[in-house]
Amino acid sequence: MPRSASANIDVDTGVQVGAAGPRSRYYYQHKFEAVPITAATMVVDSTHDVDRQAQIESDIEANLDWVHDGTNTEVVAAAVNGGLLLTTAAATNDSCWLLPNSSASIAGALNTRDWDTSKSPAVEWVFTTGSSVADVTITAGFVQDQDAPYDVSGDADRIQFEYVAGDGTNGNNVVLTYSVNGTDYEHPFSFELAASTTYWCKISVDADRLADCHFGMSNDPGSAVHHRTKNALTADILDLKPSINLQTATGAKSITAHSVACGRNYT
Repeated sequence: MPRSASANIDVDTGVQVGAAGPRSRYYYQHKFEAVPITAATMVVDSTHDVDRQAQIESDIEANLDWVHDGTNTEVVAAAVNGGLLLTTAAATNDSCWLLPNSSASIAGALNTRDWDTSKSPAVEWVFTTGSSVADVTITAGFVQDQDAPYDVSGDADRIQFEYVAGDGTNGNNVVLTYSVNGTDYEHPFSFELAASTTYWCKISVDADRLADCHFGMSNDPGSAVHHRTKNALTADILDLKPSINLQTATGAKSITAHSVACGRNYT
């Protein structure tokens, strides 16, 4: 049965019921109101001394659901207009990305979540481009891991949107890319990213492991372009992770990740 955005409200608990409610699916939404730290600097254990007080404080105050990583000196900071400002260094293939925190020391909301391809997972990202989109690669969706440098064929199984500035093959447009057991597929969208513009993108996998994919501008939702994949994703892929990634070819570049929302069936 297709899901609907409409749902009744349980008068006793205030919970949405029906196909759109949390009784049938697990939902996660995050607006990046705190800045994550790098996985390498996360230090949480049973013993601390005075010299580690600053580290303990930074761990406690950090966004524990997510970590950031990348190549060379990436900078992640709170954005003035909400979300996280991700900035790369200036060398070729410098990168910065967000991934769920998988530290064994943190019992975060995403620590043990899997976005199993057979449980109808969905992810939506909202992000704003920086003052320049020249010489950048931007990706957002579900991945198994982030490549450094980014490789369109890096994961045997994944699905995400990709923008590679100057890509003549696809008319310099946003492309949906996905891999099924090592076989890669792509579908160009009629969107060439503009500077300082906010976009939303959504990937929703159904019971047949086919995905409905939307990409559009946040200030004009009706402009979103839709594509439904023609090849089913591999069954029972458990280690997909929601992620957004920025990579530069020349000069320091940035994007702002405003929010991410995910959902999946319980069983």
